[in-house]
Amino acid sequence: EYALGTLRANAGFTATVTLSLALAVGAASSAFSVVDAVRFRALPFPDADRLVLVSEAPVSTPGVGAANACRAACSVAWTSWDNTIARIPFRTMDLVAAHVSGAKALTVNGESETVIGTLATDSMFALLQVAPALGRGFIAEDHRLGATPVTILSHELWTTRFAADPAVLGTAVQLSDTKYVVVGTMPPGFDFESGSRFWLPALPSLDPSTRPSIRAVTVVARLARGATIEQAQAELAALAPEATASAGNAREPLKLIAAPLRVRYVEAARNNDLIFFAIVAAVVLIACVNLTNLLLTRGLDQRREFAVRSALGANSVRLARPMIVQNSL
Repeated sequence: EYALGTLRANAGFTATVTLSLALAVGAASSAFSVVDAVRFRALPFPDADRLVLVSEAPVSTPGVGAANACRAACSVAWTSWDNTIARIPFRTMDLVAAHVSGAKALTVNGESETVIGTLATDSMFALLQVAPALGRGFIAEDHRLGATPVTILSHELWTTRFAADPAVLGTAVQLSDTKYVVVGTMPPGFDFESGSRFWLPALPSLDPSTRPSIRAVTVVARLARGATIEQAQAELAALAPEATASAGNAREPLKLIAAPLRVRYVEAARNNDLIFFAIVAAVVLIACVNLTNLLLTRGLDQRREFAVRSALGANSVRLARPMIVQNSL
């Protein structure tokens, strides 16, 4: 009771100690949340454990699955995708899709801003098992050279720049030097890797005066039910000679490898882990040092009080008890 009364009488000290502890606990909790999301939780897509990253890597890369072959990821040459991967009916993979991100200038009502978007094949949304909330997704006709340029908007772009107006479907929007017809909008919260605000059909070659040709893409696949990544790796290995030949200017012969898509996220964050944990440790250490200094200062301020109590006959146990209670609270 004495210890609690002392803490109530020194509200400033109590509040400072509480805030220091809250800072330390909050920093540690935030660190765990980030690590949990990146390292342990499944990706936010149906059957995420079946999603794999298909990459080109030097033939000297050891190991089946090659989880560390490309660190964050190796790109696949567009020629490897278009001439080989996209044309093969795989046994171990249900769907295979390719995408590449870039920026364009969006102009609406005379105001222009740079937005990040993704060029994707028509199988991308089916692979992720997501459909536009409004309108339609890409179809094979959209990927034909000479077809009307079309785009799909993110929910965020649709609501912020087009006032969530359903009438935007069928209208043309200006992206850099080209006008694209809006055919759909994605559901709220949908995001895939690059924070895209729009999607365009991936075409092998486009007018260089308006849209650059695609040279390399990221390839994602979904394993067939019952298939393992080792089986997919073996099937891809049989395609390696043709894919290597299509790469053309590679300094070293290439092979196709497969790794869980999660590796792309884990490896991309690995280089920042040490810095991240060092910052968190520094915050926790500062909070602990501040707390220690406060308690030491508090103890020095109470020397006179304890001297008086000792002179009145209080033993060491009675003197230590309130300090233990105060510090444990």
